[in-house]
Amino acid sequence: MRSAYFYLRGGGATPADAAPYFLKLTLSKSGSSSTTTTSSDYQLTIPSAFTITQSGWNEITEGITAKVSGDNVKFDSGYRLTVTAATDGTLTADGITDTITYTLKTVSTDTSAVTTWEFSADELNASKDNVITGTTKTLGVDVEDYSTKPNGDYSDTITFTASVAKLTTLADALVNGGTLTIGFTDVVGDCYATFTYNDGTFSETHSGWFIEGARMSIKDGNLVAEICDDESWSETEINTITLNPVDNTWTLTQPGGTYDTSNYTFAVNGVDITSQLTQQ
Repeated sequence: MRSAYFYLRGGGATPADAAPYFLKLTLSKSGSSSTTTTSSDYQLTIPSAFTITQSGWNEITEGITAKVSGDNVKFDSGYRLTVTAATDGTLTADGITDTITYTLKTVSTDTSAVTTWEFSADELNASKDNVITGTTKTLGVDVEDYSTKPNGDYSDTITFTASVAKLTTLADALVNGGTLTIGFTDVVGDCYATFTYNDGTFSETHSGWFIEGARMSIKDGNLVAEICDDESWSETEINTITLNPVDNTWTLTQPGGTYDTSNYTFAVNGVDITSQLTQQ
C-alpha cells in the first residue's frame, strides 16, 4: 500500500518576516515531527511530516499555528500575519513519466486551492488560563487517485513564507485620494457607493438600482455616509451609515424601515475591510 508523507525543513526568521519553509511531499517514507520558527514578534509552527493515507481529502490535524513569541509580547492590532504556500501541486519521481497531482486546501469542501492563511492580532495574542495558545488554522491536501500509478518515490517541495503587513483601515480613507466603498446586495442586485476624499471633502459615484444619491461628511470624528433611494432626498428614504475610524465600529439608521444589514461590505482603497468592523 502506498502512503505519502510531508517533510519540512525550517529556517530562521527576521523580526518581521520568517525565512521560507520548504515542505517536501514524498511517497513511501515514514516519520512525523514539526518545525517551529520564532521572530521577535511571533512564533509559527508548521507540521514537518504527515502521512497521507488515502486518495482524496487528507487533513493535516496539526494545522498551522501562530502565536506571539512570549508572555510579554503583544502583536500590534494594526498588523496582520500572512502565511503563503507556493507549489505547482505535482508529485514526480525519477525515471517515471507519470505524476500525481494534489491540491492544498483548508477543508474538503473547498472548490479551489487554498494557499494563504491570515492571522489577526487577536488570533496571535489568544490565550487560555493565562497561557498563550495563539490560533491554529486547518491545512490539508486533496490527492488524486494514485492506485494505478507506477511504484516509485514521488516528491514535491512546497515553499511556505510568512510576512507581516500593516492593515488597511478606515483612517486610510481620510488621506487625499483615499476611497471608501460601501456596498450591499438587494433582491434586485448589488449596489455600491464610492466616496473619494480630497482636502476635507468627498466626491461620490454610485451604481445599482437602489441608490439615487449618496453623500459623505465628517461629524465628531466619524465618517457619516447618507445613501438615498429617492432623488428628492426625503428624510424617510435616507439610510445613514456612521463609521468610527478609532474603534472600527459602524451603525446604520433607517428612518424608512429596517433592512437586512448582514450583507453590507466596506472597502478602503479597494481592500475589503468588512471583517475588521463591528456593527453596533
